[in-house]
Amino acid sequence: MSQTKLPDSSNPLSDIVGAVQFVRMRSLLDKESILNDRGFSEVVNIIEESLQPVRLRVVNNDERKVFVGDIFCKLSPKEFSIYLLAAELRVAGKTMRYPSKDIEGDTIEPEFMQRFNEIYQQHKSQGVEETIDVDYDYFSNLLSTIKRKFKKAFGKNLADKTVIQKDRDYGGFGLIVIPNSIDLDS
Repeated sequence: MSQTKLPDSSNPLSDIVGAVQFVRMRSLLDKESILNDRGFSEVVNIIEESLQPVRLRVVNNDERKVFVGDIFCKLSPKEFSIYLLAAELRVAGKTMRYPSKDIEGDTIEPEFMQRFNEIYQQHKSQGVEETIDVDYDYFSNLLSTIKRKFKKAFGKNLADKTVIQKDRDYGGFGLIVIPNSIDLDS
């Protein structure tokens, strides 16, 4: 990744060039990202990452982090479980079916729900015994929460590339990141 030079305070022309570059790059961010408590170099890093091909790393340990380049987002056990499942499915060339809100008891595919619960069992609080049915409401809420967290962590442009969404190539719902750009770390 190319490094962006920050303005040099000893050179007034450098400050102007840096400001112009920032104003141009600003159009790549949504207002929420600009208004967050982010420093100039952090904003520049997010913009640079969003202009590069996405390299996604999903770290399956106690921290439950999703990385895009150097930037990461930490997810709750339930959010991480669905996201890791989607990443595994993308690498395998598969997607999930979005459960219907009109069919009582409709869920994601049984084998995918089983894998979701296996992942969740690894990350949930100790002593909590529950098996989750990933139905329409549950799936919809998880996707919304993940999207909101990704927008905050990665900015709108990267979030749009890395959230679970409708996959026009494979059909169903999943990640649209190129499969060989996904690293699954255990």
